[in-house]
Amino acid sequence: MRESRPDEVKKGTPTNDTREVTAAEAQAAISSPLPIEFLTQEISAYVGDEILKGLTRSQIENYCMQSIHRDEPTGKVLLTLMQNFIIAYGDSRTSEEAMKAYDFLTYLSHPTDDPDFP
Repeated sequence: MRESRPDEVKKGTPTNDTREVTAAEAQAAISSPLPIEFLTQEISAYVGDEILKGLTRSQIENYCMQSIHRDEPTGKVLLTLMQNFIIAYGDSRTSEEAMKAYDFLTYLSHPTDDPDFP
């Protein structure tokens, strides 16, 4: 029977590895498509697939990566944003302010040098 080396770990075996993750390892984990795929599934679970259809892969990746860096719940942020807009827009006292917030987000998402911006 072959003896395993100390640096080998069998699949499914918990480890007590307490070493710090190097910057390169962290970047490799963030750079892999896995977090993006997981987070797009989370977005779909919270607000459905339709929201992703109007966005480029790059826009989706940027959003997901920002949520990772800011440590915020990717899908829940979108759901809460939509719910809060619906509540504010539906109230005659705050409807005008809700539209100003909508217009401001539209402005932020379309730089003036964007030829597709109306």
